[in-house]
Amino acid sequence: MGRGQKAFNLFNQEVDNSTSENKQRGRDRDLITQRNEKLLHRYLFYGLYTDKRRPVVLKQLTLEFDLTEERINRLISEMFDELQMLRNDPPSIKKLAEKYPFFNWSVS
Repeated sequence: MGRGQKAFNLFNQEVDNSTSENKQRGRDRDLITQRNEKLLHRYLFYGLYTDKRRPVVLKQLTLEFDLTEERINRLISEMFDELQMLRNDPPSIKKLAEKYPFFNWSVS
């Protein structure tokens, strides 16, 4: 299908696949920022509220976010200041569940 053509998605709704000159190509920075915030909160949750060791936490985050352990380590390092602020005033599990209801926040 060429540029500017319309396609039908799974639900038979029209989808416009045309590109706009004003549209930025590539990854959406706002979505990346949101993903990184979720990742940081999950990392904090596992560190504070579970007894899982770091290697197990990294494996779990890899499954949840479809990122490599190396990428997760880099992202957490880049967000070290935010992590420190969260550690100083950690959100409760209830607050985490309200903010991100689509994650499982049970400690078991």
